[in-house]
Amino acid sequence: MKKNAKWIKNKPGPALIYCDGGNKPEEFRNYAAILRTNDFIAAHDWDYGGYHRAEIRPRDIEKAVVANDLTPIGFRKPIRICLWRKVVQ
Repeated sequence: MKKNAKWIKNKPGPALIYCDGGNKPEEFRNYAAILRTNDFIAAHDWDYGGYHRAEIRPRDIEKAVVANDLTPIGFRKPIRICLWRKVVQ
C-alpha cells in the first residue's frame, strides 16, 4: 500500500484506482485515503440493490466517501461499476 501511495503521489495527472481484489470495501477505504484532487476510484461488483453477488455496497464505503470528499461520477447497469472522484483537497 505504501509503495502504491508513493507511486501515485509522484505521477502527474489524475490517477484511476480500480478495486477488484478479494476485499473491495477494504481496498476502497484504503485507497480513498490517498487520493489527490481529481483522482478517481472505481469498484467492480457494485450493489445496485438486489444483486446477490455484489461484493461492495454503499454501506461499506459511506464513511470513506464522506471523510475523503468523494463525489459519485457514475453508476452503470448492468456493468455493476461505481465511480467516484475526489474534488476537494
